[in-house]
Amino acid sequence: MVPNPDNDKRDDLLQKSDMNNQKFEKYYRRQLEMDDNEWRTLLDTCRESLPSTFRICGSREYVCLQSGNSCFRFMTSFLRTASVLTSVVEKTYIPQLTGVVFEDQPIPPPLALPW
Repeated sequence: MVPNPDNDKRDDLLQKSDMNNQKFEKYYRRQLEMDDNEWRTLLDTCRESLPSTFRICGSREYVCLQSGNSCFRFMTSFLRTASVLTSVVEKTYIPQLTGVVFEDQPIPPPLALPW
């Protein structure tokens, strides 16, 4: 764990990894025929941060295998929950995640992906 720069009592902050793995480099260096420039480019690309994503899905069509309206009640509840979660993300988290800068790089806020 690293000290929390915001002093907001979080204890889940992790130290940034150096992203070096000698076994990985040794293995792939032998497997891939690359010159030194290509190899450095590959390693730099592998070390880039990946975006975090999650999915709230409540608008698809579902096939109900049960008879009666218990499946209807479940799907109504599920779609309502998906709608509430989407609203919370849009109204609470996206504003909090707008304008974030990490290691001197602006981080774009989450966005809804079109279908």
